[in-house]
Amino acid sequence: MSTHWEQEAISTNIPVIETIMPLGDATEAVLQLRGDEHAGLRGFDKELYKVVCLREQEKYKKRLIVLLVGDAIENSSKRSIGHGYDLLEPDPAKQIGTMQEVYKELSKNLYNSKWKNMKRVTMDNGEHARIFGVIGNHEYRSRKDSGIWLNDQIYEDKGIVNAGIRCIIRLILTKKKPKMEKIYNIYLSHRLTNSAAGVSHATLLKNFKKTKGDIVGADIYACGHYHTHYIDYDVKFTSDGKREKVMYIVNPSPLNYVEYSDWALYSPNFSGIGTNIYLPIDRNMYGII
Repeated sequence: MSTHWEQEAISTNIPVIETIMPLGDATEAVLQLRGDEHAGLRGFDKELYKVVCLREQEKYKKRLIVLLVGDAIENSSKRSIGHGYDLLEPDPAKQIGTMQEVYKELSKNLYNSKWKNMKRVTMDNGEHARIFGVIGNHEYRSRKDSGIWLNDQIYEDKGIVNAGIRCIIRLILTKKKPKMEKIYNIYLSHRLTNSAAGVSHATLLKNFKKTKGDIVGADIYACGHYHTHYIDYDVKFTSDGKREKVMYIVNPSPLNYVEYSDWALYSPNFSGIGTNIYLPIDRNMYGII
């Protein structure tokens, strides 16, 4: 029987992807957000990014879920913001190649011996997937200009569920001893509205609340795009009148500088590799900045 939030999601054509994570001896899963790498810009350090991501994966490997928020590449066009002189690699094809290499290495490390079985995971067979990704507005430029979905190329055969523009991930945590189960419903998109980066935290909170009203019932609403680090909390009411915790997350960008955003007077970039959110099976979720 579909719950209210599932019916709402289905009615708005948002895919619901179910995945199961047995926790073994652990008592919590770790949700890690990554993205907004903008490969091609001078501010992206590929090798540092890999080192930090691999370090985090080694810490949490058996209980880690990774969400990719999009904008993996800069993908400049003649109509894009900026002038192109701050690009280390201007060719989008080579930018794609860079992130294919990065994601493949990280994915193989995370799946380990299961890599061969998981490399071609999709929304239709994602019940044991550990990495999910959506498209960013920079990749979507090619969709608007020429009809090409660059996220297909970036995520394909990398052990990443290509979730399109936005999705709901229904994460089911299980334990055998003692027998326990908990479900986290996670809404993932690149951004909350069509507004530019550089918005205030007050505006982010307003837009998260609007999204929560439009996409009913999720426990976590997560995005990137704004190049800032933001975690906040809200509440929702269940069908039996109980209050439950809701979390809002904006993941930062690993870029250390972006000239065109500086010129546009966006808010200063909050540089960071990712965000860790802890998902206990026996109590409320919590996040650490």
